[in-house]
Amino acid sequence: MQERVNVYVGISLGTYNTVIAISDREGDSHVIANNDGEHKTPLYIGITKDHEEEEGHEEEVVFGSQAKIQSAYNSGNTVVKFKDYLGITEKEAQDAAIEKESKSVFCKLQRLATTGELGYTINGKEYTVYQIMKEYIDNLYKVVTKYIGETKKIAGVAISVPSYFNSKQREQMQQLCKELDIPNAQLVDEQTAGIVSSTRGQKLLAADKEYTKNVLVVNVGGTKTAVSIYTVGELVSEIGTVVTDKVSGEEFDKVLTNYLHKQPPTSTRATIKLQHSVENAKHTLSLSTTAHCFVEALDNGVDFSANITRVRFDLLSAKLYTQLIDTIDTLLQSYSYNRSEIDSIVLLGGSCKIPKLANRVKALFPYASVSTATSSQNADSGSGSGSGSGKGKSHSIECDEAIAIGSSKLAAYNDHNPAISARSSPSYPIGLKLADSLFHPLVPRNSPLPFVKKFSFAIPKNGANHHFAVCKGSLYQPPHSESDDEDDSAEDNSSAPRYVPDSSAPLIAEFSVPSSSDSDTDNVDLTVFISSSGKLEFKVACNDQDISL
Repeated sequence: MQERVNVYVGISLGTYNTVIAISDREGDSHVIANNDGEHKTPLYIGITKDHEEEEGHEEEVVFGSQAKIQSAYNSGNTVVKFKDYLGITEKEAQDAAIEKESKSVFCKLQRLATTGELGYTINGKEYTVYQIMKEYIDNLYKVVTKYIGETKKIAGVAISVPSYFNSKQREQMQQLCKELDIPNAQLVDEQTAGIVSSTRGQKLLAADKEYTKNVLVVNVGGTKTAVSIYTVGELVSEIGTVVTDKVSGEEFDKVLTNYLHKQPPTSTRATIKLQHSVENAKHTLSLSTTAHCFVEALDNGVDFSANITRVRFDLLSAKLYTQLIDTIDTLLQSYSYNRSEIDSIVLLGGSCKIPKLANRVKALFPYASVSTATSSQNADSGSGSGSGSGKGKSHSIECDEAIAIGSSKLAAYNDHNPAISARSSPSYPIGLKLADSLFHPLVPRNSPLPFVKKFSFAIPKNGANHHFAVCKGSLYQPPHSESDDEDDSAEDNSSAPRYVPDSSAPLIAEFSVPSSSDSDTDNVDLTVFISSSGKLEFKVACNDQDISL
């Protein structure tokens, strides 16, 4: 009998949609379709019962697209957004969640009378959030087993969780995977999975192993946005994260709904039908310059029809774009990073397909590459280069599929794999001292060790020796000026914090490079290496001469 081939599964659990990807041992990954032939499975569960049938008639549970379709007619028995409320045990947090969901048009979140846990009452029966989530994950797992057939075997499953999930929420997610007998189940952070999605080959981070870089991850979810800084090389290390609920897929939906339909619908059914149509219009605007929103018999049998252009949508969403930029700047300032220190951007979440949003983020970092991109699909992609501006190239991975693909790759590795763990790192940048107030960073602060990076630069060919000094950097905050405010797109902001040579610390190293005199410039190659133990080494190559320090 032929041996079954091992495959690894990645599940990206969003607030409103789930994506499933499969990866093999060689690292080839792809998103799979669900039973309805769709790449996205809505995070909806509907429980129905025909009360006209005889007593004891069993309830029917529907998932995903089927549950979403019937939700307009069965809203009271349809559960959505349940992932965010898994594992919430503190009374204050429960009260806040119940208050937040009190205006929901779907089944209301409540504290159950029998257990005191958060859950839902449907057809007179109580369901905890844990039970609902377990039912949903079980359904997803059945989709995967049906897809791979008898010739393949699931060797590991990685489920992504947001950065704001606490230990109790992660613990419950692990517990339900254990109860469902999901093999080698592990939880991975959404941001880490998004970073890994852009790598190729069997070794997760082989493409980045030659040097370490700072990566900004912008993850715009259904109800919250998480913005993070990571250092990525042979290892991945999180520097810090800022989470906001001021920017999200829900907020973009509200902006569009308020414009298209000034007055709230008169019924729950009409509200849900309009909500679904607005979602479709928003997705259309990510690919086209115009979108049509149509709902048959929206209110009192009257059809609703409206058009909107991408330009109008961008004007309506301008405040949300600005709030996202403010969140990014808050993150950078909180962890003492400059915009110029960001080497790469990772965009995650369906809302990052909005061209204006993506371009506003890219404009902040004109020299950063984009690791997951939408520019190849977007008509309004900035410069038209397909790379979102900057020195790097964009990978053709959809923003809303990147987490699932990265999770499937991470599923192929065990929890102790050093490629995804953090190591010790210097708390200060290391760079060249060009003048008393000029500093060129070589090693970013908080870079995971070991660190390797190569630099090339030119020096005049005047026959002289050119002296270089390596030092620590310290952050300098120029005096604030009112004229420096307001312009998000400015590349040179005189009041922005920057690194300067640390005058209180001695030089780390000094070296001289001899130049020739037969042409204009010489090229100098400088390689910086810091071992896991913290030992710093330099290798300089110029005019066939090597200098090791």
